Amino acid sequence: MKTIKISFTIVICVLLNITLFAKSDPLSINYKGNQHQFRIGVYTPYCIYTPNMYVTKNISQKIGVGLSITNEISLNASHKDFLLVGVEYFMHGINFTSFYFYQDSTRYYTENRKTNNYSVMFHEIDIPILFKHSFHNESNKLHSLFIYGGYIHRFLLLSQISILDNTGKKLVDNTITPTFSNPAFINFMSSFLSIGFGFQKNTQKESKAFFIDVGFRYALSGINLTEQYMPIDLNINNHFINLMIGYKF
Repeated sequence: MKTIKISFTIVICVLLNITLFAKSDPLSINYKGNQHQFRIGVYTPYCIYTPNMYVTKNISQKIGVGLSITNEISLNASHKDFLLVGVEYFMHGINFTSFYFYQDSTRYYTENRKTNNYSVMFHEIDIPILFKHSFHNESNKLHSLFIYGGYIHRFLLLSQISILDNTGKKLVDNTITPTFSNPAFINFMSSFLSIGFGFQKNTQKESKAFFIDVGFRYALSGINLTEQYMPIDLNINNHFINLMIGYKF
């Protein structure tokens, strides 16, 4: 966890230094920007999980990854304002210690029974609808800085779960169907609110670019796991800080 925090700190410092560089960039490129382009990117998340602390402890994140493809539509001739619409695959996971109840057993929520190790990997499809503003005209500037914000719709898919008791014996190893505690329309649908900023390196004579950005996603709903062997009200609040690198063409 410390390594991830340090990595994000370094990236933010680099972006702040790039800001000063971009302001003094004497070079320019001359091409007519496209009205719409595609962006592909890969990102890694720093996960902020807060499940119900009365039934969990020893919380940690698993390694996650996201893949993104979006259509970037220019909203004006200055090529500073854009609408981003696309689709993403997002995989993230959590480890924690909690209760495990055998079928027809009495549910005693005592601390000495909170000894089983859970490992859950979530999968989802996300639909981002974002507004992006660039501080430089991307059609004639080699380096540009941008910010963005908007809405991301989430669709939860089947998840993998593994549970070990305190001796290492495997109790569960299968797929489950998670749901949102405050769903939108259907129990496997919810949303993020997203904001972020980044840096873009534009290419000469072509409407192409490499970019890097840091974004924050605030989840409007926790994730519920409701299998019969689990404790009740396991609601897992989940927010993310993502580091993305990508290519626009």
